[in-house]
Amino acid sequence: MLAALLFVGLAQGAPDSRRIVQASEIMEKIERGEPVHYDGVIVEGDLDLSGRTLGTVHFNDTVFRGPVNFRGTNFTRDAWFLRAKFRGGDAYFRDSQFNGYTGFNKALFGSGASFERARFNGYTTFNNVRFNETAHFWRANFTEDAYFEGAQFIGWTDFNAAKFCKIVYFRYATFSEDVVFGRTLFQGYADFWFVQFNGTSRFGDAQFDKDTQFSKVRFGSDSNFGGVRFGGDAYFGGTEFNKTAHFDGAVFSGGVAYFMWANFSGNARFWEVKFKEIADFSDTTFNGSSGFRYAQFSNRAYFNSAMFNGSASFEDAQFDGNAYFENTTFGSHLDLTRTGVLRLLLPWESIDDHQLFVSDDDAYLALIRNYANLGWFEDLNDCYYEYRNKCRMNEPISLEKITDTFEWILYGYGVKPLRTVVWIVSVILGFGLVFSYCGSIKKYIREERVENPTDGPTVNGTFEASEINTVFKSGELTFFDPFIFSLIIVTFTLGFASFLYPTIEYRAEKHRFLIMLERFLGYVFLALLITAISKTYLIR
Repeated sequence: MLAALLFVGLAQGAPDSRRIVQASEIMEKIERGEPVHYDGVIVEGDLDLSGRTLGTVHFNDTVFRGPVNFRGTNFTRDAWFLRAKFRGGDAYFRDSQFNGYTGFNKALFGSGASFERARFNGYTTFNNVRFNETAHFWRANFTEDAYFEGAQFIGWTDFNAAKFCKIVYFRYATFSEDVVFGRTLFQGYADFWFVQFNGTSRFGDAQFDKDTQFSKVRFGSDSNFGGVRFGGDAYFGGTEFNKTAHFDGAVFSGGVAYFMWANFSGNARFWEVKFKEIADFSDTTFNGSSGFRYAQFSNRAYFNSAMFNGSASFEDAQFDGNAYFENTTFGSHLDLTRTGVLRLLLPWESIDDHQLFVSDDDAYLALIRNYANLGWFEDLNDCYYEYRNKCRMNEPISLEKITDTFEWILYGYGVKPLRTVVWIVSVILGFGLVFSYCGSIKKYIREERVENPTDGPTVNGTFEASEINTVFKSGELTFFDPFIFSLIIVTFTLGFASFLYPTIEYRAEKHRFLIMLERFLGYVFLALLITAISKTYLIR
């Protein structure tokens, strides 16, 4: 172990054995028109090749200890800077032109790197490059495939108004500080898979003409996609938005907007977003407030099993296709004010009774019409009941509120038939107790007697008529008799009672006004019950 540590210490303290080349030597060689091959050397001094035209250059594994200036340089062929280290200050490639292959794989820029308005006309790779300070690619133009896989951008990064004509890969790249892709044009496939944005990321007004991949990306700070145009499929599946995410005014015009399994820890704004094709937010989690105000869904929209833990607003949103919200949960306020929807598959059980404002009359009415259109009559009745109940609670004291209160109590605005059944049973039991206590009824047992019976014909062969007399005898009331009588009065089921007890009759001896009152209540409650049943069970 001690020997290993000693070896490491000697290795770290050993001087760099690479050949040292003065910058003036390289410039003199260029003046003579000789090839620029300086792989694995150390360049000391100011290397100023700005405005020059160079052929193939080799600076692989080269260390630049002084400033490097390639402003406006024209690289007519391949430019090799693999594993190069720029340690002498900022490296300038502003307005330069690379006409062949350009390779900066695993290069290290110890200070700022300037590629503003640079033009890369060949295959370009910045894989695993490290920018310790600012990296400027403002208005850079990549006409062929460009690769930044695993690149580390430690400082502020600027790709504002850059242009990628073909494929660009940023897979596994890391942006430690703020990054700007505003007004950037991606004409080919753009891959940001597994990228980490630790600072603010700005893609405002960028344009993606082909498919775009942002799956499994982590946005550690605010992200802005306002006004972005997605011409192909846009994948944000499993992406983490840890702070505010802005998509205001974005347009998904050419393919699926895929946000399945995405996680929005902060607020999510999709105001005035246009989803021309399918929008899929299934299993997405919104922990902060989420806004889809004025959003337009021209095709199907999926929010199945999504979780809205904060407030969710779909105010003035327009769904031209089916909107699926099955198994969706809402933990806070849900705003459906003036939401236009063709078929909204949102079960009422997913909406808690505290999640719609009473002022959202059109939201309730739109849901009621929607449930009727879907044939979800149970959801329709629950929504209608909640709407009427909230309106009643917020009404000032008036005759209308009093009548609404009676409708709520007696039969739940026509959608709670069991409530009416409870009232009917209560009336039967209540009046039965009154009849029992006050002795209002008498019980009679009917007996029939046959007078002058004959067993057969008379002498002349005729039959004599027999007389049948009905006799009522007073009977003793049992515990159940007053309740049976009350049942007969309320439900008008005298025939049914006669079927059960054919020899028993009940008669009111006194307190006839109670019978009239109970009969009136029976009319009322039976009418309410029929109404409620017709609006609930029969409609199915």
